[in-house]
Amino acid sequence: MQATGIPLPGLIPPAEQNIPALLAQPWYAVERQRYTRLEGGCFDGPDVLYFVDIDYDILYRLEMQTQALTVVYQAPGAKFSAVKVHPDGRLFVCSLNPDIGIFTLHPDGTGYCPIGAVKGYVVDDLAFDDGGGFYFTELVGECYAPTGSVCYVDPQLTTVTPVVTGLASPNGVALSTDQKVLWITETTGGRLLRFELDDTGLTVAPYGSYPAYHFVGKPGPDSCTIDPHDNLYTALYGQGRFMIFQKDGYPVGQILLPEREGGFHLYSTHCKLRPGTWELYLCASSGPLRKDASIFKVDLSALSL
Repeated sequence: MQATGIPLPGLIPPAEQNIPALLAQPWYAVERQRYTRLEGGCFDGPDVLYFVDIDYDILYRLEMQTQALTVVYQAPGAKFSAVKVHPDGRLFVCSLNPDIGIFTLHPDGTGYCPIGAVKGYVVDDLAFDDGGGFYFTELVGECYAPTGSVCYVDPQLTTVTPVVTGLASPNGVALSTDQKVLWITETTGGRLLRFELDDTGLTVAPYGSYPAYHFVGKPGPDSCTIDPHDNLYTALYGQGRFMIFQKDGYPVGQILLPEREGGFHLYSTHCKLRPGTWELYLCASSGPLRKDASIFKVDLSALSL
C-alpha cells in the first residue's frame, strides 16, 4: 500500500463494509477560502437550520428555501461547538471555552445570557428533555484517563447533576423519544454508549449501561442525533462518514461523503434530520488539504429505516 500522508481516507473496516451505504451530495458551500470546521446543526422547524463554525466562532442561520446565510452571532475565542433550539424558541449555544460553558440567545442574536451553573465546563453538546432541562457532555478525558462526564441541568438552569462520570471525551449526546435512553459517544474512547435511565432521569438504571458499539480507527465518533423511530446517527470525525444504529445499538446503515477516497470532506462532525422529512443534512470540511466546509444532504428513504 502506497503511503499518501492521508489517514487511509477511503478505508471502511471489514466488519462494516457490508452495511448498506448511501452517498451524500453537496448542498451548500459555507466556506471555500479558509480552513474551518462546521458543527452542531439544529433545525428550528423545517425551514431554518442553525450551525456553528468552531474555528472562527460564528453562529450561522441558513434559510432552507432560499439558501440565504446570515451570521447570527460571533464571539472570538468562544469555541462554539453546538447550538440547540429550546422549546421556548431560545438558542442554547455550547462552548468549549470553560469560561463560557453555555449561553442563550434570542433567534435574532440579541439577549446574550450565560448559564452561570455551567461555567467551568468544557461543553460540547446538549440534548433537551420534554421538561426543558437538558443533558450536556463535558469534552475532557482520555482513553487512559477517563475524567469526562455527562450532566443534567434542571429547567430553571440553576442545578447541575452528574449523571455519568469516568468517560473518555464524551462528545455527542442524544435522548430517546421516550426519554428513557441516553446515548453518548466517546471520542477518545472510540465507543457508543447506551444508558437506560431510571424514573428520575438523573441516574442510570441497574444493569442499564452498555457499550453498544466499538468504533475502528481514529480520531473517533463525534456528535450524534436521533430520529422519530429512535434510530441514532453518529458522525465519524476524520473518516468522512456517518453510521446509523437502530434503537438497541446495532448498525443498520452508513452515509459516505463524496471525495472521501481522495481525503476530502473527512472532518464529518454532525448531522440532523429536517423535520417532517427523511432528508438528512450533514456538516463536514476537508481540513488543511483543501480549504472548504459545506453542508451535505442525503435522502434516507432508500434505507427503509
